[in-house]
Formats: sequence, C-alpha cells, structure tokens
Amino acid sequence: ENTEQISIMQSQGVRLYGTLPRIVTDDQARKVMALMDRCAEAGMKGVLTGNLGLLSYAAARGFDIRGDYGFNIFNAQALKEIKRMGVSSATLSFELTLAQIRDISKNLDTEIFAYGRLPVMITENCIIKNRYGACGYCNNPQSVTDRSGEVFPVVKAFACRSQIYNA
Repeated sequence: ENTEQISIMQSQGVRLYGTLPRIVTDDQARKVMALMDRCAEAGMKGVLTGNLGLLSYAAARGFDIRGDYGFNIFNAQALKEIKRMGVSSATLSFELTLAQIRDISKNLDTEIFAYGRLPVMITENCIIKNRYGACGYCNNPQSVTDRSGEVFPVVKAFACRSQIYNA
C-alpha cells in the first residue's frame, strides 16, 4: 500500500517479499491476484506462501516463491515436491525436533521457527469484530484467554479472519 516506503527500502538494498494469505476462497482469488499484481508493480521480487493453490498465481507473476510453515514440511520428499513446483526455499514444520531437521536431506534452502509465538489457529470469522460488534479494532492489541488463564494474542488476518498465536 505504501509504495514510497517500498522504494526507500529497495534503494537501501532490502529485498522485499509479500506474504500471501493462508486461506483464499474462490471468491477472494481475484482480490489476491490483484494484490500480487500491485506488489509486482511496486517492485517486490517474491512472495511467502503456505498455500499450494497460490503457487501458480505467484509463478505467473515471476515471483521468487518461498514456502511458509503452512506447507507443513516433514521430510525430504515433501521438499523435493515443492521444489519441483517452483518453490526456492521452505520453512520446515515447527513440530520437528532439531535432530529431525538436521537429518532431513535438503535439496533447497530451508528455514525454521527459532523464536517467537507459533500460530495456533486461523478463524473463518473475525473474533475481534464479533467481540466489538464492528470492524475497526483490529489494529489494537487483542487476545483471548482460555479456561486456565492462558492469554493468546489475536491478530487481524486476510479477509476479516483472525490469527491466534500460542500463549
């Protein structure tokens, strides 16, 4: 949205990637393709996605495609397949142990979650909107609390969904 900031970062050698939505319904596909077109026009060179359905759209725009955790990569065969689909690197499943990560035969660059809150769930309906009865609160820190008192951060996601992170 802010092409001026994109230009400034690129002039400083920053290689920018757009993050594609985890969930895209058929009626949202055109909007996502239009967003990818805007990213390409703004000079972004690549995208991060965990959605197999978006690979062909991203490839058609010439993006360098990086695989996100949504691919749930557990083994060398999965890496081989997404490489065949045009993905240039992949985030391995955050459920793997370090020993398992070490032992996977890697035919492309891999990444891992090393620190931070892990995504727990994405909701179809915006729990922030449901709580307040209207949109407009998504940019403020939000959370849900479970019955044991654990607090889970909630963040706005594409198409009025909510992303919940672990406590």
